[in-house]
Amino acid sequence: MSPHTLTAAENFEDGYTLKFLQRFTGRGVQVSYVRDRAARDVGFHLAAPGSLELSDVRLWFQLKGIHASKLSKDQLALRDYVSVDLALDDVKRWYAAPEAVYVVVYLEATDEFIGEDIRDLADSRFADHHGSFMSKVADLDQKEVTLRVPIDAVIDEEKIASMLRYRAMRIDTPLWRGRPLGHFFDPLRCELGNLDPSLFVELVECLLSVHDFRITERLDSRDLMVWERVQDDAYLNVGMMYSTYEWPFSMGVEFGTDPGTDFREEGQLFRVQGPAAVMVHPTFPDRLLSSGKFEETVSHLEGIGAQGLLVIGNAPETLLMSSYYTTLFKDWRYLPPQGQGALAYSVLTAPAVFMEFQDRLHWKYVNYLWGSPEGPGVRLKP
Repeated sequence: MSPHTLTAAENFEDGYTLKFLQRFTGRGVQVSYVRDRAARDVGFHLAAPGSLELSDVRLWFQLKGIHASKLSKDQLALRDYVSVDLALDDVKRWYAAPEAVYVVVYLEATDEFIGEDIRDLADSRFADHHGSFMSKVADLDQKEVTLRVPIDAVIDEEKIASMLRYRAMRIDTPLWRGRPLGHFFDPLRCELGNLDPSLFVELVECLLSVHDFRITERLDSRDLMVWERVQDDAYLNVGMMYSTYEWPFSMGVEFGTDPGTDFREEGQLFRVQGPAAVMVHPTFPDRLLSSGKFEETVSHLEGIGAQGLLVIGNAPETLLMSSYYTTLFKDWRYLPPQGQGALAYSVLTAPAVFMEFQDRLHWKYVNYLWGSPEGPGVRLKP
């Protein structure tokens, strides 16, 4: 055989690799390493849905192939998964990678690709043991590990579209309470500017969603508050807040320091969990008044066990405080409203939300964390 003749195994691998690349035609740009030292066969920088504009998502794929002579169509029909033997060091490297790595298997018998995120495969493989995957395999005296790729995990149009959910976040930033936020902004000392009402609603709904707020009842906001001169687009929802939603009293946060110290007060935090009522003001009017149904509505909210009213407004805290304190807070349980300062805190401490909206947000001012390249207390012009 000529030294330049491809083996049957090489021909098979080249064939299914080309088929896999064709599945991503028009869906992004292929990326690759100049030298194969990362044990990753194919990479793609995905395009935004319905566009050729590149998204922020980059994925990697390690490809394997199984001949029809080894697993026939009839045999596959009787299986829930196929087993793949992988180098343990590679699996640990992929598992810890900042970008998603898929293990993909080509099934010649059905001409299909099946595959899953390496983290899902590895966690599933060791699901019956305590601890993280990395701690579980730390002491394994073996070079390979067998993972199971589900037969129904077909790499089809829907699967490829779902890959756009992935995000990669930089963590080489100053830590905030031990958390890498992926940005340099000080969550307590930034303030959003006025947002377009539709964007404001989208942002607030996203925050409520990541805190697992499940709506059980939609009330008419005018049964609680009315507006003296304009018709606001506020809405009032009642439901269960499954994860603790917290926000600071931003007017109590210190921006500067006292002489002789670098200590700064962070202000008081308020929290809501469990039965909750949420009033959202996409456009905040000049003045609020209690409605004729105020007492009846408050009685209803108390009846469901609501801890108070979480008000989220597209306005500075000073305006919200002056409007609500003289109407609602003197009559019911006190929770300071969340305006553009406190809302910045919620956004900046939820990296997934910040990454989703960062290019659309308008800031009144921004302060940076201590230890950032810009230095602390640096402000941007509105």
